[in-house]
Amino acid sequence: MRLLLVWILNAIALLAVAYLFSGVQIQDWMSAAVAALVLGLVNALVKPILVVLTLPVTILTLGLFLLVLNALLFWAVASLLPALTSAASAQPLSARFCTVSSRGCCRC
Repeated sequence: MRLLLVWILNAIALLAVAYLFSGVQIQDWMSAAVAALVLGLVNALVKPILVVLTLPVTILTLGLFLLVLNALLFWAVASLLPALTSAASAQPLSARFCTVSSRGCCRC
């Protein structure tokens, strides 16, 4: 039940990000649900590996490189899904921050 709630909240956060930032566009709510699912899978499977591989850079930048890593993962998911488009600017970083911060509200 909690997984379904997190998935729905991530889809709503993606829709909100598309509404707030002009550089991020989503076609409809079903595309947002699919994008939230793919983004969740990428965060669960790929991100831990990339965090370990980029650990020296993350330590050197005092953890700020994790923001860049989040933006790159968001951009990668946007390039995989045709229904989600993201501009190549600072918009993905802001969008990723908004979607990550929305997950904090449903933690138990």
